[in-house]
Amino acid sequence: MIKKIKHILRYIKYFFSASHRRGFGIHSPFVFQFINNILLADKIHEQKPILFNALKKIKKDKRPILYLEKGAGSIHRKRGHKTTKQIKKHHCIKHKYGKVLNRIVYFYNIKNILELGTSIGVSTLYMSTVNPGILTDTIDGNKTCIEYANNLFKSYNLKNIETHYGDFNNLLPGLLNKKSYDLVFIDGNHTYESTMEYFNLLLEKSRQQSILIFDDIHWSEGMEAAWHKIISHPLCTVTIDIFQFGIVFLNPDLSKQHFIIRY
Repeated sequence: MIKKIKHILRYIKYFFSASHRRGFGIHSPFVFQFINNILLADKIHEQKPILFNALKKIKKDKRPILYLEKGAGSIHRKRGHKTTKQIKKHHCIKHKYGKVLNRIVYFYNIKNILELGTSIGVSTLYMSTVNPGILTDTIDGNKTCIEYANNLFKSYNLKNIETHYGDFNNLLPGLLNKKSYDLVFIDGNHTYESTMEYFNLLLEKSRQQSILIFDDIHWSEGMEAAWHKIISHPLCTVTIDIFQFGIVFLNPDLSKQHFIIRY
């Protein structure tokens, strides 16, 4: 209960410090374009009608699977059997923010995605169904969840997604040594120490044009501290806070600026 109250208070602080969602008073053409094409747009982009069919399938599936929330990103962290509908409701990305991921992938012509935190594959679907040419590596430490996600992707013949089961710390260095990613979505192990460890490793290996998206940046004092440290880094040029997500552009052609935008 205390965590929930603190989270609500952090949202109130964000709400009153954020710029208007239509971009009033924002003089950066790059960010104004981001607002119009990502936050205010209505369209969901997908090559085939897979996304919503898959989401419906998840909601209708009543088979219980063993779920264990790792890290510190949820108040529902006890081990137990849950239906995929329950997991989607309590532990997966909401549609509002799934749309943001979807439009970022489309608008910035993302080709290679890395996701830390697959769960049952909801956020993966929002990103990877934009175009079959997009290649996605997604990692999770919950075996039953990632097995479910993998079977779900196979049932829709999504050959552009490769799932990896294991600990982020063990798998991340190997993946980053093999390829570079245009977009990295970090949605797991929500602690200050882990977030900063992933950030520093990603910064070392990322392209100059890469986009990093951190989930639950206001979840705790530790996550807020990590976010403040990230936005102060000189290589992070434009950074955008929409409360649920912290979005980082590493583009060196942009002037260093931070924006808090109501969404």
